[in-house]
Amino acid sequence: MTGVLRDSGHLYKRNFLGLFTLFAPGMALVFIAGSLWVLIAANLDVPLLLQAGSIFWFLLFPSLIGSALILAAHALIAEGLVGGETNPRRALSALKADLPSVVQCVLLGSTGAMFFGVLRPLSLIFFVWWGPPLIGTTTVLENRSFPDAWTETRRRARGRLGRVILTLLLVAFLLAILGFALVFPILLALSAVAQTLFVILIFAIVSALVLPFMAAVELRVYFDLRARTDEGFGADELRADLARHTG
Repeated sequence: MTGVLRDSGHLYKRNFLGLFTLFAPGMALVFIAGSLWVLIAANLDVPLLLQAGSIFWFLLFPSLIGSALILAAHALIAEGLVGGETNPRRALSALKADLPSVVQCVLLGSTGAMFFGVLRPLSLIFFVWWGPPLIGTTTVLENRSFPDAWTETRRRARGRLGRVILTLLLVAFLLAILGFALVFPILLALSAVAQTLFVILIFAIVSALVLPFMAAVELRVYFDLRARTDEGFGADELRADLARHTG
């Protein structure tokens, strides 16, 4: 665990500017969409519509955006490791290589996030499923179709899945507690609507800063699993994968 955090921190700091540039616009979109919904919801008096809208704008929409950004972050960090160009636009364009498979990954990650997001206090760690971990990384970095990535991930994670999930959950929990500690003291002094808007704002800002670290953790776990199961995996093979991916 210590090694994962140390290596992930190194990847995060090394690519901070590119990662923040990648995540900031997406999280700004999440803030704008969530804020507009709060203002609209204040004038609605239909409980079912309010609940459905809250689930969509506060759980589904952020997880869709976050999942795509995390996958792009994996491409950006990996390019940097092999001496390539760490450009946010290039990282986003990497998602287009097999768009149907990327969409399936994003939908799978959002489904997991939705399941845990509606269960408090598990909603604190609902973003751990964004990507989704390992499957999405395999799809993006190795240019595999979604079914192939699913099969390959099962092979690599066999006997190690519990350790992988525990690592991701612990990191997600620590990040969630950090974010909550920053928000809670201010919430006590705000009205209900102001509280909601403030939470959305802080969520967007904190996400732009910490989600890249979560992406680095997921990528570090992916590298660890692949090195243990794929003989000879290293920078040369990763470079070859990325070259195939970008054509």
